[in-house]
Amino acid sequence: MKWALVVVGGLFLAGCTTSYAVYKHPVTGDVLECEQLSGPYGGNTAFKASYADCQTLLEQKGYVRTGTVQRAPSATSLTETGTPRPAPR
Repeated sequence: MKWALVVVGGLFLAGCTTSYAVYKHPVTGDVLECEQLSGPYGGNTAFKASYADCQTLLEQKGYVRTGTVQRAPSATSLTETGTPRPAPR
């Protein structure tokens, strides 16, 4: 068990996981996410602004933040980090 925690912790520190802000629409039940890059690109001002734009867009549409999840990064461009995407099932 301790070994697994060390491996997971090492992957997190290596930038192999990223945070996703999870939003749910109270009427439709639709769930969307905004990806916040971590690792060497996470400190980039453009990526931070894109993440904030994604969150603002969802909040303006009535979505409510329900939490944060950690998993592998999926964005392949700055545009993708600023675009709300459906949560994987």
